[in-house]
Amino acid sequence: MITKVFRPFWSYDVNKTEAWLSSMAENGLLFAEIESRNTLLFLY
Repeated sequence: MITKVFRPFWSYDVNKTEAWLSSMAENGLLFAEIESRNTLLFLY
């Protein structure tokens, strides 16, 4: 199953992004890819 997460206020702050990805992984979602840089849609 693929979960899509839209991040409208995308941050290029690496530390914040890593913390967010870690919290998503703690919830059982593992990052797969960014569908589009224009829409900032993350696939898990």
